Amino acid sequence: MADTEARPDPVRVGIRNLEKRFSEDVVALQNINLDVREGEFVSLVGPSGCGKSTLLRLVAELDQPTSGTVQRPGVAETPGSIGFVFQDAHLLPWRSVRRNVELLLELQDVAADERRKRATEALARVGLDGFEDAYPRQLSGGMKMRVSLARTLVLDPQVFLLDEPFGALDEITREKLNDDLLRLAGASRLTTLFVTHSVTEAVYLSDRVVVISARPGQIVDEISVPFDERQRSLRSAPEFISICAAVTDTLYRGMAEQ
Repeated sequence: MADTEARPDPVRVGIRNLEKRFSEDVVALQNINLDVREGEFVSLVGPSGCGKSTLLRLVAELDQPTSGTVQRPGVAETPGSIGFVFQDAHLLPWRSVRRNVELLLELQDVAADERRKRATEALARVGLDGFEDAYPRQLSGGMKMRVSLARTLVLDPQVFLLDEPFGALDEITREKLNDDLLRLAGASRLTTLFVTHSVTEAVYLSDRVVVISARPGQIVDEISVPFDERQRSLRSAPEFISICAAVTDTLYRGMAEQ
């Protein structure tokens, strides 16, 4: 008889017994255990200073844990396999939009024609076709973040890490970029870890919301989000509001227990 039971997607990020100390007295993260599966969108929420950004840096190998491990089974050990979008767009003001998107490819010695082709395709994916020759000073905040997204997507990453990229934007722009990010991540089945301070944003975007306590950061709970379809009207649905309330309650519990 054929096995018709759905098999779970493979783990792409596996974190085991992770601890990060900056000094004897400053423990950023403690006893972190987390699996993120292929194509899964997981958001990290928690109070300021709880280690969310530190956790992303450890996954990206921009820093090393004090103890424990971060494994990336099935993720190629090549430049660009892990994409990182920071809080600020960090665009070079003297380079055009296309040349900013080409930057990481240039550092990898990708041929000029290939760089231009991939940058043009990535800009179209984030809705910036026609702005290839513009400069950062000519762009809005939301457009700058789209360039930052394109600069990472052009590498075709297997794991996508985003450190509160929309936090400084107005609500309407932020919601539009939420929809764009969902489309981009879904189309490529990107394994995504997303840091945010917004509970609403986390629930809207995620398959799962991971709540981290105040420092030393520990996982308080993991809350599954059941929605298949995501559209703006979802934010006013009773079940959506209920999940947001559950995440918020867990956040406050994590702060009170520390």
